[in-house]
Amino acid sequence: MKLEIGQNIDNTRVRLNFRKGDYRPNYMPSYEINATKADEFVSKYNEQSSKLKKVTLLSVIISTIFGGIIGSSLKGKFWLPTGIITGIFAGLGIGAAISSNKKNKLMDEYGVKQFQAK
Repeated sequence: MKLEIGQNIDNTRVRLNFRKGDYRPNYMPSYEINATKADEFVSKYNEQSSKLKKVTLLSVIISTIFGGIIGSSLKGKFWLPTGIITGIFAGLGIGAAISSNKKNKLMDEYGVKQFQAK
């Protein structure tokens, strides 16, 4: 999903919406931003989103490898699959935390707020 500029809220603010795709959650919040900063923010947000997907994938791969190594060093057949599965979940958690932090910093930098219909 990508972020795109929506309709004007007033003379100085515009609404930001997520472009609908194959994956649509039940609730997807809209945001508002100063109209003069909207193009730059959307461009940076979408570029960052693409990079953060790669970071998450890399963290899953690295965590899975470490989980497998740790699991294989322990005695018993049970530990290797447990280490791999734990590594996958750890990698997803790390990737999600990094993504959330980076996106929140970018939104704070541009003064983006959740849209509240009045």
